[in-house]
Amino acid sequence: MAINLSLLKRSFSKAAHTYEQQAYMQNIMAQELCSYLSLALGKDAYSLYEDKLSLSSSAKYPLAAHRAESLIANTDTNKKAVLVSGAEAAVADNALQSTALEVGSAKKEAAVFNRVLEIGCGPGNFTKILLHNFKVNELCLNDLSSCMIEKNLASLHSLQKQDPAFNIAISAICGNALELDNTKQELAQPFDILVSNATFQWFHDLESSLKHLAGFVKNQDIALVNGKSKARVAASASASAGTAARSGTRGGRLIAFSSFYEGNFAQIKKLTGVSLKYLTKEQVIRALDNSTIDYQVYFSSHEQYFESSLALFRHLKDTGVTALSDVPLTASAFKELLRSYQEQYASPKGVCLTWCPYYVVALI
Repeated sequence: MAINLSLLKRSFSKAAHTYEQQAYMQNIMAQELCSYLSLALGKDAYSLYEDKLSLSSSAKYPLAAHRAESLIANTDTNKKAVLVSGAEAAVADNALQSTALEVGSAKKEAAVFNRVLEIGCGPGNFTKILLHNFKVNELCLNDLSSCMIEKNLASLHSLQKQDPAFNIAISAICGNALELDNTKQELAQPFDILVSNATFQWFHDLESSLKHLAGFVKNQDIALVNGKSKARVAASASASAGTAARSGTRGGRLIAFSSFYEGNFAQIKKLTGVSLKYLTKEQVIRALDNSTIDYQVYFSSHEQYFESSLALFRHLKDTGVTALSDVPLTASAFKELLRSYQEQYASPKGVCLTWCPYYVVALI
């Protein structure tokens, strides 16, 4: 399905004041992405602002350092990373069912990024978790919605006034990330890393998007800790998660992002036929093979439950992810959708919605 950027911008602008508190899954993904980035670099978390960054309750997950310790306990250095996540957001309980990661057991220093570019920054959910986990000297925010950027900047500037230790240089540039160019003052100097949480699904072509965005990141020698050759995700339909890796010590441009793969919002697609064109696991890996030097990718799945189908769709509206059709449903059609969804997907736990996120740390 072609994405209407004007509709997308309006949808996220309307959600700017509700997204921060309602973005449950996106908050889980933010911490997951920081955890995988820390592990890929063999670094510890950075927690200077642990008690000072105002995170919503659903964003307060264990630090990457705590996650790293739990993974190290299950390390088998002869295996590639294998992740199997629980069906009900196991991250919130710091409970990974099975993991094998090639990482060193010794404590390491926290990662320090001089310049960071965040694509699709939103009102600051991922921004705060990023700063909670890493030392950042300069941060440039980008989003399609100026309302989202304003919310994010207001939060960060407020913290700057309150805390002299929060001395990060902050800038912002509004617009489509795929149309940014190096002539903009904020983008004139290359960044150490480009990061993005729950945004890449809106890009029409993963491979070309990666190659374009890599132009904003400087080439550097980086070691991704985890394996030395490619691995393929099992094609089993019953596998709820998996990972592939191709890594080593190579010069490259560092990008870390999360997105969604096929199966995301499966219930909505089945009932309405409306959905983004999500990539399959194999298509994600193929795009990474074609556009990156070294990479690690982790596939996961979660089920979120709501008290009713109405609460579920209100949640989607409050997080801006309903910008899929220019033609709104009539009142009667929406009422029928709510009835059908409730009837087919209600359970003792609530009304179910499936999320299928994946996470990438890559050298382009």
